[in-house]
Amino acid sequence: YLEVTEKIIQNAARKLNHGFNDNLFLPLLDHIHFAVQRYRKGMTIHNQLLTETQVMYKDEFLAASEAVEMINQAFHVSLPEDEAAFITFHFVNAGAGSMQETVSKTRIVQDALTIIKNYFKMEFQEGSLDYYRLVTHLKFFVQRMMQDAGQPASDKDVQLVELVKNNYKESYECSNRIGKYIQLEFGYTVTEEEKLYLTIHIERIRELNG
Repeated sequence: YLEVTEKIIQNAARKLNHGFNDNLFLPLLDHIHFAVQRYRKGMTIHNQLLTETQVMYKDEFLAASEAVEMINQAFHVSLPEDEAAFITFHFVNAGAGSMQETVSKTRIVQDALTIIKNYFKMEFQEGSLDYYRLVTHLKFFVQRMMQDAGQPASDKDVQLVELVKNNYKESYECSNRIGKYIQLEFGYTVTEEEKLYLTIHIERIRELNG
């Protein structure tokens, strides 16, 4: 397990072109050990954030997929793709932030997508470029929100918000629901400027799925 974990970290560092902090090794080692043990006992854990993780952390997920292949070969198991998503969290966490923050970001994105899907009663084409763009926007939207990087809206921004609200009423109301959900569940305030950009992305995906 020590040897495989070391090889996985070295491979990921090479693929991602950056190192990791020292906090990665032991949690990853522990995760790999229990993943193999779970598999041998016939216990499969599904990762509900699999699709969003693939899109939000594309490079890390690819490195994690290679890690799963290395684990499967070393221990003669056949771990599912879900494990790549779990390992992705370890890679992202060891780069910056915390595991809790990484999972929270991904959870907010997933829940925002669910709100959009349910509001318009649509199904996303998860392999499409527009779905990728929407998830990517949500990723950076959540990142800015958590860093409290929002700026006070200018008069121009206020005018644009009113224009978007009037022209894309349904999409704006959907973005407003997402904002209320985030405020209630996570305590983050979504600014009108952020709702503006979110509305535009929702309108785009709505048109394409309409």
